[in-house]
Amino acid sequence: MKRRKNEPKKFIFMEESGKRWKISKYTFLLSIIALAVIAGVMLRALVQAPNMAAVDVSTHNIEPILTPFAQGSNEEESETDDRDPLELTAGQKSQNTDVFAFYQQGFHAEDQHKLSLERNISTIDTLVPNWFTLTKDFTIEKNADTEVDAAAKEAGVKILPDISLTYDGTEETMDELMDDPKKQDKVIKELYDMVEDGGYDGIHMNLTYIEYEDAGKFEDFSENLYTTFHDSGLTVALNTRVEDDTFDTEVLADYADHLVVQAYDENNENSKSGSPIASFEWTQELFEQYDGPEDKLVLSLANFGYNWNVTQDTSAETMSFPQIMQQAGNQNLEVQWDEKNFTPYVRYKEGSDEHLIGFLDASTFYNQMMIAKSNNVHSIGVWNIGSEDPSIWNLFENGADPSSIETIPNIVPITDGGAGDVFKVTTDEKDGERSLETTGSVITGQEYLEYSTPYHIERYGQAEKKIAISFDDGPDPKYTGQILDILSEHETPATFFVLGQNASSHPEFVERIYREGHEIGNHTYSHKDIQKSSTREFDFELNSTQRVIQGITGRSTVLFRPPFLSTNDEGSNVPAKETMEKISHAQELDYMLMGSLIDPRDWEGDKTSDQIVKEVTERAEDGNIILLHDAGGDRTSTIEALPRIIEWLEQEGYDIVPSAELIGMSRDEVMPEVSETEEAISPFFSRGSITASSITEGVTYFIYALIGIGLLRLAVLIFFSWKQKRRKREFDDSYQPLVSVLIAAYNEETVIAKTIRSILKSRYPNLDIVVVDDGSKDDTRRVMEEEFGSYSNVRLIKKPNGGKSSALNVGFKEVYGEITVTLDADTTIDEHTITNLVRHFSDERVGAVSGNVKIGNRKNLLTWWQHIEYVTGFNLEKRAFDELECISVVPGAVGGWRNSALQEVNYFEEDTLAEDTDVTLKLLRQGYLIKSEVDAVAYTEAPEDVRSFVKQRYRWTYGILQCFWKHKRAMVDGKNKKLTFIAAPNMLFQYVLIASAPLIDLILLLGLASGSLRVLYFYAGFLLVDTLVSVYAFKLENESKKPLVTVFIQRLVYRQFFTYVVWKSFVFAIRGGVMGWNKLKRTGNVNSVSTIQPKRGS
Repeated sequence: MKRRKNEPKKFIFMEESGKRWKISKYTFLLSIIALAVIAGVMLRALVQAPNMAAVDVSTHNIEPILTPFAQGSNEEESETDDRDPLELTAGQKSQNTDVFAFYQQGFHAEDQHKLSLERNISTIDTLVPNWFTLTKDFTIEKNADTEVDAAAKEAGVKILPDISLTYDGTEETMDELMDDPKKQDKVIKELYDMVEDGGYDGIHMNLTYIEYEDAGKFEDFSENLYTTFHDSGLTVALNTRVEDDTFDTEVLADYADHLVVQAYDENNENSKSGSPIASFEWTQELFEQYDGPEDKLVLSLANFGYNWNVTQDTSAETMSFPQIMQQAGNQNLEVQWDEKNFTPYVRYKEGSDEHLIGFLDASTFYNQMMIAKSNNVHSIGVWNIGSEDPSIWNLFENGADPSSIETIPNIVPITDGGAGDVFKVTTDEKDGERSLETTGSVITGQEYLEYSTPYHIERYGQAEKKIAISFDDGPDPKYTGQILDILSEHETPATFFVLGQNASSHPEFVERIYREGHEIGNHTYSHKDIQKSSTREFDFELNSTQRVIQGITGRSTVLFRPPFLSTNDEGSNVPAKETMEKISHAQELDYMLMGSLIDPRDWEGDKTSDQIVKEVTERAEDGNIILLHDAGGDRTSTIEALPRIIEWLEQEGYDIVPSAELIGMSRDEVMPEVSETEEAISPFFSRGSITASSITEGVTYFIYALIGIGLLRLAVLIFFSWKQKRRKREFDDSYQPLVSVLIAAYNEETVIAKTIRSILKSRYPNLDIVVVDDGSKDDTRRVMEEEFGSYSNVRLIKKPNGGKSSALNVGFKEVYGEITVTLDADTTIDEHTITNLVRHFSDERVGAVSGNVKIGNRKNLLTWWQHIEYVTGFNLEKRAFDELECISVVPGAVGGWRNSALQEVNYFEEDTLAEDTDVTLKLLRQGYLIKSEVDAVAYTEAPEDVRSFVKQRYRWTYGILQCFWKHKRAMVDGKNKKLTFIAAPNMLFQYVLIASAPLIDLILLLGLASGSLRVLYFYAGFLLVDTLVSVYAFKLENESKKPLVTVFIQRLVYRQFFTYVVWKSFVFAIRGGVMGWNKLKRTGNVNSVSTIQPKRGS
């Protein structure tokens, strides 16, 4: 049905039935419910670990033996079984102990000796490092650790370097030295010089192979050495063997400050299986054989063991205490106690061979220490620190209390063993516990309750002439397909460790990887460093990727490679300790950990294909996995290198196999079918994740588009506003038509008089002033009649309330002038404002002219912020769009209109709240020019409180939205190209940008929460650019820049207000309601700030 000619237009967006609102509400509600269900299922899939079949890669066949070991000849009963328990006096037990630490450099692959030294340096009095060696040419080689040297000196620890024969030294070497006094003098002098030069406190002589016949010569040598050193205040310690008559401790005590006696190796690795290393009785016998003074004796104690193959009866393997604990923990062995010798041991069977590990620990250390104290010996040496039971150090700090060794701390963070690139964490890092039985001052029994163990990685997969190729971080739409083509061409299998987010974005490549016979592994969802992730976050990373793989392939995967795991950097073959907790947790979830020993670091941006090939070929070893990347950057070099790597491996006789084959498994075993319990969840999650990934990708492009368009818009505004500023304009000064000033007033008693008075001060000579009172309920009429009733050029027109558009239309039909200037009732103008506006109308093409609106009541932070907004937003845009001839709004606060043009477009229509924008767009569509006059200054009253501010901006925003909808065809039809391609996109962009603000803020918060400083830098950069533009805009307007001090805060706070009103406008448009004039309450606080003179050539 057509609208009658005189019938008012329907209010834009109005829908009286309410059906649209009901449909919208129910649609929104159903969408929320559906999203909640989807989110619930996806959350369950994230929280609940997928059900996968565990894969065991262990190959050992070790069984513990729990029966006691028969001690052979030592099995005979001894009279000492009835010995009295060892008793110490209170003084003996509490006597301070001098601690000598024997530091055996190069004996520990994992630097346990350095860890022990660092942990216990405050307890150590003297450090004896094996830094000097005597060659067969009788020169001395020094191999000191400068780091250890500096640490000991800083801690005030004495250093007595140990000198021993080199590995090629023999009895003949010592015979020759003992027979030649000149060589002895040479050695002594060289030793002395090296000790002095090193700033050491003396020397520890550890020369073996001294024969009995040379005992006297050795004593003479020792005397000469002692004299030389003592003359300079240096200390001499001699290593002796009391069971060997070569070393007469009574004589040697005169030539030494310390006599070191080793209380271990009662039996050695070549002795009968199970023979004690240092029994209780044997230790007591050492003191009976020692003839020197007690105060010079240093009893050197050790904690280590021998692993004998009892069945084969071969030489034993030496093991440190941590190694013994690790093996016992790995293989569920049981430590037993030799009740005769008071020493611990372990028995187990490997295959058909029986093994026995006899060792010394903190309990034997305590017993030996008590024996020493009972003999008034209070200098104890710790042999080969790093191999000891760490709890022994508590004995030096707790008055030798046996309870202090019940907890066994672990000091080695991580160890590894085996060979290959498949990991299994066999022990977690933990302290051990033991319970003790004591009789008097002797530990007579103990039970290990927990073993102290480090994280231990056992490696598997080493297979002769077999090697695997893997790719991380994909799939990538550009590179993964090319890699698959190369693999297909060479008929080469590979393993792809995919990122969940990339798999979601490109499921077709995941499907192709599986279809073409390759393995798929889990590489987390977002490549987050697992060291920095909580366990919950780590679970989410694993579970989400697993669900995506399951949904795409119908298969699970037990293969997992953590990000940033490359293990060939700086010679390290194990992950960092911080990674181990997460790796161990992944193993508990039935994942199999895959390494990357051959990593050519192809992800480095400057790596060439030649370098990649070179590093792979140099590191290629049996059973290892080559790590390459198919995503995460430019992979051109990787693609160029891949065929060459495959061809080289084949030429060298390597069989390139899937990773699973390295451990004797098939792809079906490491990628089992999805279990029945997972069948419903996984595809659901996978599709949801793929959808979410698409949305995320879309949001990313959307944000980049906003940034790009925003920067382009900013550049356009700056350039054309600058161009407009520089342009000189000529006007016809003779053009001075009759001008009407029209004001629509509703309840304006507070401000109307000030506004009229500012008009009457105008320098324009020919004015007609019309005020239309739109049914005011206050004293607007009375004020007008009392103040201006006597003015012939001021007229008051009264009408019933009908809204601003209605009042303006009535006024336009009553004005006398050719040109009409409209003002808001709260706006005061400069005396030259009307002159500067009207001069543009000498050009017949001009239909309207926009004035320069400024805030006249700058009295609080909110009004100052509005001042910033007017200068940096409205006025900057007006200047640029004036130059582009596409101004889309002449503000109601101050604007000039050609009456004939307004009549042509049917004046102001009442179907929108933004009547000024509506009529401006109509004039543009009609072909008229809309100009801007920056010197036509008007001062308007801005809202002074937040509620009024939001109310005003809501009306403006909703009104402009109505106008955009009303003129939507003109926005796209191209008839007015500047409207279609500049003004309309600008209006739309501002709505989209403001509506998107919560999304941008959310991205900022998520970025900050995830530790991404790039987001913060981006945001700060945006604010900085915005501030610089604001400074430029203020300079254009010749305004003081002091208000810009708060521009950062203004932008952050303002955006929230505008986001609110934009979304509220969208919702109200959907509801289809009607909004009235919604006029603000006036305060009358407007003050003029400056007077702008008319310029002929401005």
